[in-house]
Amino acid sequence: MKKTALSFTGGKDCTLVLHMLAAGREYDVQLLITFAPAPSSTTKPFVSHPLSLIQRQAESLEIPHRVLFIDGPKYMDSYVTQMEALKSEGFLYLATGDILDVCSDFLGQASRNAGISLVRPLWGVDRRELLRLLFDEYKLSFIITCVNTQKIPNTIASALVGQIITPELLDRTVGTLADVDLCGELGEYHTMCINGPMFKNNVNLGSGSQALTDCSAYLYYNLD
Repeated sequence: MKKTALSFTGGKDCTLVLHMLAAGREYDVQLLITFAPAPSSTTKPFVSHPLSLIQRQAESLEIPHRVLFIDGPKYMDSYVTQMEALKSEGFLYLATGDILDVCSDFLGQASRNAGISLVRPLWGVDRRELLRLLFDEYKLSFIITCVNTQKIPNTIASALVGQIITPELLDRTVGTLADVDLCGELGEYHTMCINGPMFKNNVNLGSGSQALTDCSAYLYYNLD
């Protein structure tokens, strides 16, 4: 099997890829990696994917996890450096949960510069098929942790944030909106997976409440 690292935010798509690769038995995911802003960076941490929660997910999955810090202004160079370090450890494959090219193939360029092959099982997949894989085939349980209120109205956002998602809930909320990706691939919403076949135990999200970011552009679940 091919020694593989998985770009892991804890969301539904990368967690689905983890399960798909485990079932396929061609790629051996031996490391979960999370690209994150360096502590010295002016970029704020991602409210949609708290590192403390990602680490609890990794513990439940019993797969080593590593945070790879990215710093500017030469972000491409920073990504390439981190990928080259992975390559030096024998990781020749990097799996991601990407569905669309939403960043001008940034990760693809970085991986090519580092000499690592990208593995993207969900690339271009039909959204209904993706939901079938999530809910029916792999039976993943996930919560919406953040919604872009510039793309999804506040009334719908407040009905989603902090909730365990079902196909029915998606259909009567996100599914009613035009020009919104049903699976949130254009940044409409973000998720964290709390259970699935590979999890040794349910990941407890913990107590929290809905909160708006400083710019009021995102409604997110603020962990206590």
